[in-house]
Amino acid sequence: MMSIGNIASGLLNPASEAMLIDVSTKTTRAFMYAINYWASNLSLMIGSMLGGWLFESHFITLSSTLVIINTLSLLLTIFSITETYQSNQQSSPKIGMLAVFKHYQPVFKDLPFLIFTLGGILLLAVEFQRTNYIAIHLAEKFVHTTIFTVPLNGVKMISVLTTINTLIIIFFTALFSNWIARYNTRYIFTIGTLLFTIGYALQATTITFLPLLFSSLILSFGELMYVPTRQVQLAILMPKSQRGAYIAFNGSIFQLGKILASLVLVGSPLLTNSLIGILILFLGGGAIILTLLSLKMFDTHHVQP
Repeated sequence: MMSIGNIASGLLNPASEAMLIDVSTKTTRAFMYAINYWASNLSLMIGSMLGGWLFESHFITLSSTLVIINTLSLLLTIFSITETYQSNQQSSPKIGMLAVFKHYQPVFKDLPFLIFTLGGILLLAVEFQRTNYIAIHLAEKFVHTTIFTVPLNGVKMISVLTTINTLIIIFFTALFSNWIARYNTRYIFTIGTLLFTIGYALQATTITFLPLLFSSLILSFGELMYVPTRQVQLAILMPKSQRGAYIAFNGSIFQLGKILASLVLVGSPLLTNSLIGILILFLGGGAIILTLLSLKMFDTHHVQP
């Protein structure tokens, strides 16, 4: 069932994002992605809270509600969403591994997009440190403290940091989306990625409450800046006729980012906290350099829409 779910997600997510791109314009895309990101984080927070409370005591009710919600989503898709993209391809689609490689062949030849994807992998390797090195680092070394009579250990502190991150994204997305629209998206992406990376580097090197709280604020506001602006640039890089293949290929950055983040965790016993923090800064800096390089290469050979 996990395999079926992952296959379904692999079909659903590229098509869903392609539809969002089709019905948005260059001027509305940043706002659209910001709202989409806000909704995703809000649903994640609500789902995590309900799952934590109901999983053990009301599992049948929880799973039944999920079936109803997904059925409602299916009905909305069938009856309320209209296809806007008209394909010019007349041939019947082919299946098989050879067809898959042929489908991705234009992506493999698109050097700017490949470099952009590599930058995304480095960026996600930074983000996934939260559930890899940083989680273990705080669980083992966090200085236990009491905040408003509530005792905090390392595990609870990770939950606090995640909650702060989610709440900031939920409450500040609308404000930031309006502010971002006034400035160059590449400039905002660079500043946001720097803040995001510095925040995680601090979390990898500190073990006390206030610095960790400060780091969560920094990375959260950086995340608000870099996520929608990177999505805007991603949409620009993709040819309209092949968006499905490009989005599906870009989806690989999540799995590859997890692998790279895991490798950092594997090598962490050989490194000090400071070196891990420096490594995270290098990953974030590499993401910025590769992303800007890919966009510059694209500008050289294409006229932006």
